[in-house]
Amino acid sequence: MVQTIARRLAAALRERPELSLRALAAQSNVGRQTIGDLLAGATWPDVLTVCRLERALGLALWPGSNAT
Repeated sequence: MVQTIARRLAAALRERPELSLRALAAQSNVGRQTIGDLLAGATWPDVLTVCRLERALGLALWPGSNAT
C-alpha cells in the first residue's frame, strides 16, 4: 500500500517538473521532509497526510480512492 502511494506521488511529481517538494509542501501543508521521507520509503504516511497530498495534487494516491 505504502509503496503504491510513494510510486503515485513520485509519478505526479515527475509529470509536474515545476512542482518542487517545497511547493508541494506549501500547497498541501505537509512538511517537505515528510514528503521526501515518503518518497524514499523511510516513513509510512498517516491518513491525514495522504488526504492533504491528494487534495493538493488533485489526484488519488491511495489505491482504490477517487480523490480529486
